[in-house]
Amino acid sequence: MEGAQMASPLATASIQYVINVVLTLPAILFLDKWGRRPSLILGSFGMMTWLFISGTRSPSITYNLTY
Repeated sequence: MEGAQMASPLATASIQYVINVVLTLPAILFLDKWGRRPSLILGSFGMMTWLFISGTRSPSITYNLTY
């Protein structure tokens, strides 16, 4: 996680693990309440949207494919 400006990989990994453990139970309860299919459709639409946004905002990469 170089973008977080933290020098210790152990600290960043620990933060990620704590967030994962804390949010697992609410995620399970949410899936049981709303159902898996609507959650999957909403999640895939959100992922598609953010990937499109990040893809259009990132600099274009050109490849020199001369052999």
